[in-house]
Amino acid sequence: MRKRLLTTLFSWQIILFVASLFIATLFSWAYYNFNDHSFSALRFQNVLHQQIIESRQFVMEFNKHLEEGDEWKAVDTTMYSQPEGIEVLVYKGDSLCCWTNQVLPYKNEDAKLLEKRVTKLANTWYLIEKNQYKEWSVYSLIGIKTEYSFNNAFLKEQFSIDIPVAYCKDISVDSHEKGEAVYDMDGNYLFTAIDCEHINPTYANWGALFVLISILLYIQVLILVLKKQRRILYNNLLFIASIFISGILYWLHICFHYPGFIFDTSLFSPVYFGATDVFPNLGSVLFFSTLTFSHSFIFYKYVLIPSFLSELNNRKFYRNMLVGITVALSFGFWHMQNHIVTMLVSHSLSAPILFKVSDIQFFDIVRFFIITLLWLSAVFVVEKLLVVYLKQLSKKLLSFIVLVVVLVLALYSFSLIFWVSSLMFLVVTIMLIWVTRRKNFHAYSTFIWFVAVFSVFAVYSFYFHNFNKEREERQLLVENLSFRLLQEEDPLTELMLKEIETSIASDSLIKEEIVKKEIDVNAIVRYLKSSYFKGYLERYELQVIPCWPGGDVFLSGDESKCNCYDYFGKMLEDDGTQVLGSRYFYFLKNQADLMTYFGVFRFFEGDRDREIRLYVEMVSKPFFEGPGYPELLLSERESKLREPLANYSYAKYVKGQLAKVVGDFAYPIQLDRLSSKIKDFRFFTYEEFSHVAYEAQEGIVVVLSLPVVSFSMILVAYSIFFVAFFLFGSIMILLTRLKKGRLMYDFTVQERIQIAFIGLMMALLVVIASGSVWQTMRRFEVKNNQILSEKIKSVLMELEHKIGQEDELLPEMQEYLEYLLKKFSSVFYTDLNLYGTDGRLIATSRPELFDKGLSGHLMNSRGYIEINRKSEIEFIHQESIGSLKYLSAYVPFINHDKRVLAYLNMPYFVGTSELRDEISSLVMGIVNFYLIFLIFVIGLTVVVSRRITHPLKVVQSKMGKLSLGKRNEKIEYKGRDEIGQLVLEYNRMVDELAESAEKLARGEREMAWREMARQIAHEIKNPLTPMKLSIQYLERAHKDNTPDFDVKLRKVSATLVDQIDKLSSIASEFSNFAKMPVAKRKKVDIIEILLQCVSLFDKSRNVDIVVNKGDLKKFWICADAEQMDSVFNNLLQNAVQSIPSKRNGSIEVSVEYDIKSITIAIKDNGLGITEEVQAKLFSPNFTTKSSGMGLGLAIVKNIVVNSKGKIWFETELDKGSVFFVQFPRYVD
Repeated sequence: MRKRLLTTLFSWQIILFVASLFIATLFSWAYYNFNDHSFSALRFQNVLHQQIIESRQFVMEFNKHLEEGDEWKAVDTTMYSQPEGIEVLVYKGDSLCCWTNQVLPYKNEDAKLLEKRVTKLANTWYLIEKNQYKEWSVYSLIGIKTEYSFNNAFLKEQFSIDIPVAYCKDISVDSHEKGEAVYDMDGNYLFTAIDCEHINPTYANWGALFVLISILLYIQVLILVLKKQRRILYNNLLFIASIFISGILYWLHICFHYPGFIFDTSLFSPVYFGATDVFPNLGSVLFFSTLTFSHSFIFYKYVLIPSFLSELNNRKFYRNMLVGITVALSFGFWHMQNHIVTMLVSHSLSAPILFKVSDIQFFDIVRFFIITLLWLSAVFVVEKLLVVYLKQLSKKLLSFIVLVVVLVLALYSFSLIFWVSSLMFLVVTIMLIWVTRRKNFHAYSTFIWFVAVFSVFAVYSFYFHNFNKEREERQLLVENLSFRLLQEEDPLTELMLKEIETSIASDSLIKEEIVKKEIDVNAIVRYLKSSYFKGYLERYELQVIPCWPGGDVFLSGDESKCNCYDYFGKMLEDDGTQVLGSRYFYFLKNQADLMTYFGVFRFFEGDRDREIRLYVEMVSKPFFEGPGYPELLLSERESKLREPLANYSYAKYVKGQLAKVVGDFAYPIQLDRLSSKIKDFRFFTYEEFSHVAYEAQEGIVVVLSLPVVSFSMILVAYSIFFVAFFLFGSIMILLTRLKKGRLMYDFTVQERIQIAFIGLMMALLVVIASGSVWQTMRRFEVKNNQILSEKIKSVLMELEHKIGQEDELLPEMQEYLEYLLKKFSSVFYTDLNLYGTDGRLIATSRPELFDKGLSGHLMNSRGYIEINRKSEIEFIHQESIGSLKYLSAYVPFINHDKRVLAYLNMPYFVGTSELRDEISSLVMGIVNFYLIFLIFVIGLTVVVSRRITHPLKVVQSKMGKLSLGKRNEKIEYKGRDEIGQLVLEYNRMVDELAESAEKLARGEREMAWREMARQIAHEIKNPLTPMKLSIQYLERAHKDNTPDFDVKLRKVSATLVDQIDKLSSIASEFSNFAKMPVAKRKKVDIIEILLQCVSLFDKSRNVDIVVNKGDLKKFWICADAEQMDSVFNNLLQNAVQSIPSKRNGSIEVSVEYDIKSITIAIKDNGLGITEEVQAKLFSPNFTTKSSGMGLGLAIVKNIVVNSKGKIWFETELDKGSVFFVQFPRYVD
């Protein structure tokens, strides 16, 4: 039955394995053959058609609420039923009446923009439908694709329709363009998606998933094959062959990129991880660790140990040497896993150690999973080898050998991390030796202890590598920073100058101004500031100097003059360095700690009448305090320039005096207070910051600082590792214990309490933590709203003070209003917009937002309704640009005559990163606290569950020892709880059992003697009858004086002697059964005894005896050698006598063994045993032979059981029987 089940499972696994490979191949084929159509125009069209239908339905509902003079009522009424991605503009004639979003380009409301069916407004392509309703023209706009002039974390080019389409670089309304055309529901052409990428990772991702499934099914097939193979040699060869095949597969994978399609997925990209040719990416490491873990588990569970490892008791030196070599190999395997873990730490893009839960990304989770697999693999291998030797050595001796081997091997390297790794191996090995096992598995609490120990090792190991890696990176950073600070260059400024210089050189308005007879320098400066030197470049003072051939420049120092070409040329030659990659700008060295850039723009060069040069000087403002440049306006390149120093503080000291400070750390004025005697690099700790000081030049020192890793941060890192290992370890351990969809064993009560309590506490902590986080964020939101409200009211008061006397805000006031807004923006560290009562922009402190099309000149529709239509005095809500979400506040600006002149808006995206970090820190503080508390709960659960279940364990132990015929101990327990009641019942049961056992034993003895007496009487009666008849016959012959009386006397005498011998045999058998000699048990070789007994019966006629013992030569058990002779002689004799005389006899003796026991089977081809007599086979009065009392098998069973063995049989009528005898291995 079991073989049939294994065969069925094997067949199904093979089918699934082949099917999975076939599906993976299909995805590979689809990936290489269908990627030319990765932009699914059909799918896109279907979703777009659905949006058109929704748009038309919404417009019909919208039109019902349009009212003359109150068009905004329709926007207000339908605001919450408006479909996502659909906007509405309402025109009356050529005038825009109301809107749902800022979709129009900056200061352009011409309805002609909306005439085309598909057009681009600002940064977004829209599908436009016009609906004429009464006197209004209602335009519905359906977003198609968003495009920006630059990308960053918040601004990404993407299609508005949320379906998995491939990225296309552009959209064209030219039907002749090559690409994927899209049509409306009537078949009319809309647009073409062009320059689409030909790589769609969907097929590759699915293919990679089925490759993984195929690997797992391959492992499952291997397990089933090993289960079926019970011969040690073939079992080991199969396992070695599997390792070889897996090695070839991995070699093909890394050398030939097989299968190739998975290397286009992010997991197999070297961007996130790349160490060596053997481990080129994270996916390959996952592949390798999966194979390693699978084979380690197979080795632990299904590989049979060769006999030369399991039979070493009589050769102690050889045994101890072999144990030492095995421990050394395990030590090497452990360090190989740790070396891979080290590479994961050192060569990953992410941080080696995580101190915040929010820092965890997908690749960190994969990394945790790989580490779990690698360390579990090492534990499985070490555990398997230790189990083998624990059968032959004491725990103390094995621990001593492990300690000696580890101490010797630790001398291989004097690296601290190597010694710590060696210590960890020693701790794990000693734990595996001394912990108690339940069946073939460790207890649940043992698993938790292992998780705790490995988490400690992970924290130390990762922190060690993080410490070294960060120091190396900080050395490079401080060198680069010192070069920058020596030159006082600003890479971000230089990037922006390179972007604008070509436009300045070809600007027609500048050319018109400089050809005038009277050049208005101030007008040129204003124009350059408003058009080019905006935003981040506002931190520089701008001065423009026009110069022509023969022109002079007046020097303010000595009131002399000099030819401007010569003067500026010499200045650039002496102190200028051309900005790398720039044609027009130079960096000027100075001693005033101010950054100075100098631009030279040549116009009409070679034309003697019109030639002119424009010199543009930019000097950094000494104390620039304007609002920080928002992340929203930084391109990816600019963000990356800021990124390396984002978490650092730094300072520049000149001749021991502080010259410049950036960051959170408060540097002392004097360098001596911080450090002294600095040469090259010096690391030190001061005021809970780790500093590196670098002497860039004589007298100039640059200090780069980072907060030290606190104990609370270490606790958080430990909690992250603990939870990750606990979750992944639990999953993998449970998967390895599954059998036919169910666990291979049931959990104990203690483990059930632990699992239930931990699960309940985890669920409660998740709920409580979620509630705490939500409540904290809610309070934080309210608090920030209050801060924002106070800020905007403060700005409003300043604004009322400046322009509160105005009756209206005229267009001529725009420049002055922008000046005020920029001034207040710098003071209050926020951005400001001023909208007219019609909802149009009047002035802004951040014009580049509107110039780049990131925001429109129309006021947010909801803000306009709340302030204008509902007359709210303040309104704060959340708005978004791209994926950046920020708070935005609106208040009405009222003049001294109580008239509303405008609406002041404060979008708080300038402080979004600071606000986000503050909320993140607060939330992570709560999450980290609960994470640490969870570790405490898990540890407490283990301790409490042990205390609770200890009495139950005592009861279980005592009940397990209950036995008839032995003295059973009672349990002492003073508690009066449920367990106390159970103990009372147990003690009562012990008393009743003792009484019942005595009665039963007495009754059984009486019944046995009665049955024995009946049997003896029967057996004695059988020979007495022929004896009586023979004597009567002889007496009659004597009376009759029979002539052949002497002959008859001899015959009768022979008969009597024969019957007397039978009576003597019966008496001897009974005597042997009643007086079993005292067994002299000792260490004996059962194989030698078996072969001796077989040799005695091998000479029997018409019977062939075959012995199958494989390569087993010796197997030691604890037994009496003479009794073992009796056992095998009796079984072999029964086998021979059970074979009919007319049948060629065949007896097969087979031997099977493992590390714990040996099983010997004696199989014959006799008549078999009928069902009615099988139950009495080992009874002392049963026999299948024609003579004897049937006491042989009863004696055999008595001997086997007393030797701690087992005996059983299998039989089939007319085909024969098999008797099995099993003995445990001898243990010192």
